[in-house]
Amino acid sequence: MSIDNTEDLEKAKKAVGDKICLVGNVSPVDAVRYGTYDDVVRESKICIKKAYDNPKGFVLSTGCQISINSPIENIQALMDTARSYGAYPIKPDLL
Repeated sequence: MSIDNTEDLEKAKKAVGDKICLVGNVSPVDAVRYGTYDDVVRESKICIKKAYDNPKGFVLSTGCQISINSPIENIQALMDTARSYGAYPIKPDLL
């Protein structure tokens, strides 16, 4: 599965990143609801890589609410990735 909702995150970083903290942008439907654990990890790592250096900070999250009936394993994947790869200082070479 090829998922990339991270283009908006990159655009937002360029547009307002020095003014606000960015949040997102893991797909709540394609990745979290219907994807696999590995899909969520992959997309989460892309988001971290694209936004970790935002001047006002970055919070890894879904692009909006988590869809009802999303597998708990996929929510766990989001949290696992944040803990493993999202702790500062970020090591982009590991993403």
